[in-house]
Amino acid sequence: MAQALPVARSLGAGVVVWWIVGAWLHRPLSLPGPAPVFAAWWELLVEGDLVRQTLVSLRRLAIAYALAAAIGIPLGFAMAQWRPVDLAVGPIVNAVRAISGIAWIPLAVVWFGVGEELPVFIICYGAVFPFVLNAQAALVNIDARLLTVARALGAGPVRIAATVVLPASLPYLLTGARIALGLAWMSIIAAELLGAPSGLGFSIQYARMLQQTPRMLAWILWVGAAGYMLDAAMLTLVARFAPWSGVR
Repeated sequence: MAQALPVARSLGAGVVVWWIVGAWLHRPLSLPGPAPVFAAWWELLVEGDLVRQTLVSLRRLAIAYALAAAIGIPLGFAMAQWRPVDLAVGPIVNAVRAISGIAWIPLAVVWFGVGEELPVFIICYGAVFPFVLNAQAALVNIDARLLTVARALGAGPVRIAATVVLPASLPYLLTGARIALGLAWMSIIAAELLGAPSGLGFSIQYARMLQQTPRMLAWILWVGAAGYMLDAAMLTLVARFAPWSGVR
């Protein structure tokens, strides 16, 4: 409740500013006010399109996010553990991650066509690098004294991994997971705008083509709200299962 009040005040202030700017400009086609946008959002909810398209995007997000974690975390650990791997892969990772996922969409359309594979590829691309870099940092920054003490006490590799390496790595891994989730959510909208037959990004583009500005803005604001809820869910999981991580 204590956190809900500041959020409500912030949202309320934003809606007031939006209403004032919209009334001053008086351009309903380019900037409709809060009332028609909320009415459009309610129509989408009642029609069921809001839920359907959100579930489509969330399914793609889950698949690509899991792939990014499965690729990025082992690769980051390998780069931290073995210097030759870091020397061979590190420059490639740092060069490729500077390329926006949006830049790959035209080529991805050639590779995959317009369908499910394209957005999954773009989402995975956007999310994998935070997993790689934070997994690498997790191992590099483990206090060597903790490992020395654990070995002196007779702990084997499995016990050291479970009781020393994992708890010490968790703050970095969770930070990477949170950053990756945000980037993945932004990537999915960009990919669906240009290369998907369904989903939230496609719905924004479809409303633009029909010049349904209230619906288009309703979709855009819903994307922001859904992203906020995903981040809040991530923080709740962190607080529940790893309160010592320090992630906020």
